[in-house]
Amino acid sequence: STQFRLYTWRATTEMANARSIFGQGPGTFPSVQPQFAQTRFTYHAHQSWLQIAAESGWPALLFFVFSCGSAVVC
Repeated sequence: STQFRLYTWRATTEMANARSIFGQGPGTFPSVQPQFAQTRFTYHAHQSWLQIAAESGWPALLFFVFSCGSAVVC
């Protein structure tokens, strides 16, 4: 199972890099994942931060991380 997650995370990173600014689109992970899959099909990235980057783009992930960090600090 650990190996499966590592391959899934690697594929999700490739998915995020393919459309790094705007991502693949919200909720599209299950339909786009087979194009990048290195193992079997999965509905989720099993890592929320990577799934946000894949679906919404790296800038959205950075904004989300900054927002969470601001909420913790304040």
